[in-house]
Amino acid sequence: MCALKTEKEVFMGVIWTIYTTAIKETIAYRFSMMLSVITGPLFLGIYMIIWKSLYGSRDVLGGFTFDQLMLYFLITIVSNYLLWDDTSDNLKDLIADGKLSVFLLKPISFLWYEFWKKVGDRSVAFVLEFIAFSIAVISN
Repeated sequence: MCALKTEKEVFMGVIWTIYTTAIKETIAYRFSMMLSVITGPLFLGIYMIIWKSLYGSRDVLGGFTFDQLMLYFLITIVSNYLLWDDTSDNLKDLIADGKLSVFLLKPISFLWYEFWKKVGDRSVAFVLEFIAFSIAVISN
């Protein structure tokens, strides 16, 4: 006999669907994803070259060692990948296209939808960026 799902189970199913769909969409745009994987370590490499030349033979510059500064840049770049959000742009586009009403009629709030979509998108980006940064850090 098939038991009816509770409201919480239905809600969690909707969230899981949004999350997995966002992952699939992120993976579908391979060029954008690979560009993101390449640019992060590339920027870190450029920062390393510039700051290494500024440090020269000094161990400390402005109270920071070179390794501390590179760790700062690494944390900043990874934080940017995790926290980047374009919900305001999506909302602006939906309003301009007149499609916001479609989301407002759905049983899940637009903010929850965008939140779980972003979690799915950022989780793929974080895993890929973590791999790319690990390779970049290990190779140095």
